[in-house]
Amino acid sequence: MRFDCTSKFKRRPFRNAHYASVAARRKRLATAKQLFKANAAQLPRDNKRLPKIVCASPTALASSVVTTDFFGFDTSDNHYHLQGLGDVSEMGDAVLGSWPVRWSDRSALARCPHVSDPQIKAAGLTLRQQATLAAQIYKAFGRWSSVCSAIVCWALIVAG
Repeated sequence: MRFDCTSKFKRRPFRNAHYASVAARRKRLATAKQLFKANAAQLPRDNKRLPKIVCASPTALASSVVTTDFFGFDTSDNHYHLQGLGDVSEMGDAVLGSWPVRWSDRSALARCPHVSDPQIKAAGLTLRQQATLAAQIYKAFGRWSSVCSAIVCWALIVAG
């Protein structure tokens, strides 16, 4: 996980920190994918693809999840400077940095963030229009991505 805190937590010591986790125990991920399929009817009708489970190496910072402390989404013109920080970005988990536990103690954790928004094409859209589009995508798919994240968390827990 990599933090990109440039707003609420910009003065906190973890603002640009990054942390490794443990390797995912994958033996129940096939079951998780079956549960995705079983619940696919709950997806918005215009959705053409099932969710993916992506497992990155615990120390592969370039493949990590970037978490922001603001409504920052990936744009084709790299407006929020998130490109190159990780494979995907999500908003909100930056609050984890304020937990009263040393991060070195949390290195045994695996993360299951839910990511619903694709990169937003900037061409022809103002930043406000891009933000509206990102919010609409999250409204349509955010709940489903949370369900999928919970299923993957279950799979990792029962895998022991």
